Amino acid sequence: VAPIRWEQIVLDGVDCDDAQAVAWVREQLLDMGRTLLRAPKPKELQNLVAAVSGWPAILHDASEQGAWETHVRPVLPGKEEIDRMDDVLGWMLWLAPDVRCVVFAQSLGFSFEKVKKLDTRRRSTSTIKRVFNVGVMEIVSRLRKKVLD
Repeated sequence: VAPIRWEQIVLDGVDCDDAQAVAWVREQLLDMGRTLLRAPKPKELQNLVAAVSGWPAILHDASEQGAWETHVRPVLPGKEEIDRMDDVLGWMLWLAPDVRCVVFAQSLGFSFEKVKKLDTRRRSTSTIKRVFNVGVMEIVSRLRKKVLD
């Protein structure tokens, strides 16, 4: 199933409401994080994982997973997933650095509480949530502007 592109949401839906747009952008951010976490790691890290476990760190397809293994190893992302990840990573450059850090951490699956603990500016959890929402709305407005221009 082909993913829905932003142009489809804006043009087919004519003017989707902010809730739909925000939900779509959040899903794209989470998908980017999942793809990034499954992407091949540097060779040194792969060698370390293989040395510790005796097995390659990444599978080329799900059939390589051993039935006896309790930990499911990630399958490499496909070309389309990597292309979408690249698009979404480009959106991050639209954000101010402090906002980018929060949005990126959330995309990788960090909870707001975990982001708060890592935050060097010592912002509260509610402030971290607001920063994330500001970042998502900035992406939504930039995407709308890009499509409608």
